[in-house]
Amino acid sequence: MMLFIERMVRIGTAKVRCGIVGPVATGVAYEGRGVCSAVMRDALRWAIEDGYHLTMLWGHTWLYPRYGYAPGLKHYTMMLGADLLPVGDTGYSMRAATAADAPALALCYHMATATTTLAEIRSDEPWEWRPSDDQQRVEVVVDPVRVVRGYFRASVHERHIDVHEIAALDDHAAQALFDRLLYLARETQGREVRVSATPDMRWSRWAFAH
Repeated sequence: MMLFIERMVRIGTAKVRCGIVGPVATGVAYEGRGVCSAVMRDALRWAIEDGYHLTMLWGHTWLYPRYGYAPGLKHYTMMLGADLLPVGDTGYSMRAATAADAPALALCYHMATATTTLAEIRSDEPWEWRPSDDQQRVEVVVDPVRVVRGYFRASVHERHIDVHEIAALDDHAAQALFDRLLYLARETQGREVRVSATPDMRWSRWAFAH
């Protein structure tokens, strides 16, 4: 079996149609018979015929070169120790995201990833921004007139917090997000916060500078 998901992604200023290859698996009784290879070849042939510009997948780098794949993305993680001190009040505040925030979340996301190669193009539909499980939360930062200026999507674990997405439209929002993550780590007795963010994002630049 294979999961194949259609997404629009960004390459420079272009938006291209991309097929994301999800899990590819074979039943135990059929392992070693070339079933997965046949599924991969058939899927790639179909993607070309159907007009996809490219496909990408998450998988072992040693396994997929024979199908034409090569490593294409760098993954960055910033580690924040829970013993860091919050910077202080900015006049901005944090709250849980709601369905009504979806357009603002999409705007923040697209502004933060405008130069990120292969960033997905997201819709502003509420389903796109819901937490994916009970451990995950999405919070927004709002300015003094209650306009959304950034957000994070994070999973809270027993000893750490994984931040899967983060975006800030200005430095005050970046600081408010930074402080909130430190407070959240202390509330949950976590030892560190692991933030996935590219170095060129506004939040990353602010965090490195402070």
